[in-house]
Amino acid sequence: MIGGSSLASQRLTAQNIISPADYFERALEVASAACERTQSTSKCINLGGGKRAALHFSDFAIENLLFPALAHQELPPQNTEGDFKILAWDSAHSGVPMWSPPWTTADYLLPLVARAPTRRLVVASCRRCGD
Repeated sequence: MIGGSSLASQRLTAQNIISPADYFERALEVASAACERTQSTSKCINLGGGKRAALHFSDFAIENLLFPALAHQELPPQNTEGDFKILAWDSAHSGVPMWSPPWTTADYLLPLVARAPTRRLVVASCRRCGD
């Protein structure tokens, strides 16, 4: 979604999300709900190396928009299970709004300093800022 779009005002506020991991867990729940509706469709594609992906679209409009780029890798309908599950939906077509993230665009403009689980210091910077 684009921040300036009319859908931005319809997005849910994530009031009790305390971490990015919580946000992505909630986003997965929302995506699953959108792709489990009666209008949803599924396809399976070959990823190569014996791996397959199960693509779940919230409706035909999203499938028609995204699937043509992957259609050359489509597997027969009996191969519905995949090694990976990809959920595709948008709020405009599905009516299922996306949670607003617990961070702002300004967070991307500042240098990021975080501790990795191994206690090594990880520093990332914004190329746009020149840091």
